[in-house]
Amino acid sequence: MGGRGGPSLALHGLVLILFIFPCFAAAAWSVKVVGRVPHDADCFTQGLFFHEGFLYESCGLWGKSNIRKVNAASGRVVQQTHLADEHFAEGAERVGSEVVVLTWRSGVALRYNLDGAPFAVQSSHRYAGEGWGLCLLPSGVRHSNFAPVLVMSDGSDTLFFRHPDTFQLLGQQRVFLASGKPLNMINELECVDGWVFANAWYDHNIYAINPHAGTVNAAFAFNKFQLLDGRDPKAQTADVLNGIAYDSTQKALARHFQGGDHNPLPATVHCEVSRRGGGGGGAGGAGTCACAC
Repeated sequence: MGGRGGPSLALHGLVLILFIFPCFAAAAWSVKVVGRVPHDADCFTQGLFFHEGFLYESCGLWGKSNIRKVNAASGRVVQQTHLADEHFAEGAERVGSEVVVLTWRSGVALRYNLDGAPFAVQSSHRYAGEGWGLCLLPSGVRHSNFAPVLVMSDGSDTLFFRHPDTFQLLGQQRVFLASGKPLNMINELECVDGWVFANAWYDHNIYAINPHAGTVNAAFAFNKFQLLDGRDPKAQTADVLNGIAYDSTQKALARHFQGGDHNPLPATVHCEVSRRGGGGGGAGGAGTCACAC
């Protein structure tokens, strides 16, 4: 999500994270920077995903929205197509040979060809309300009672489940923190091994959500990265964390941090994630995560 209050926009870069996939307990996890990759400061990141060694990214703002293919190692944009000026691009996800891109307030999801240049709209779907985040929950994973299914957010505390081909609404699930409070303003999404990883607008965590139960089982703390250019992490500006991508071949996550236009070092940051507080849980497979900032 983006665009509230006419933000000054540039991007720090993309953050790559070393990550352990556990049986999540309700605990906070800390993140340590271990490296960076450049990122185009003109893209107000909304959706983000890996495919065949490249990052695909939807960039928002009225009159500036686009979908692009990015070299994940160099940050160089290798392919790009602009949306019509009346659309504000939001979350994006790969479905087969297409990219589905949400729009903020247009009530339309656009389907682009994934392979070949240029990107071109193949079809579209109408939906009620706003579009924020999107990810694909595949079949054969935990918490997938009717997968494969697209998981969509609209800035509320609710996840919406949609058919990946028809975009028909199949169900919905409110999301609650361990305290019992709803997780409001759910934004960008990434489906990882049956979990839904989520940003919340103006929040500095990634939340690991059980999409079937609507429970938050872990939180990954990114608040320190807001201090990379000296800005107040508590300030409610559009310079916020956004964009999560998972590279299944490398077991890697990518994370975006929106930055102000005075940021001198656009970059992708490599991070290490470790748990702090809370109970245990069985260990899972180790991997690397990428975060965009």
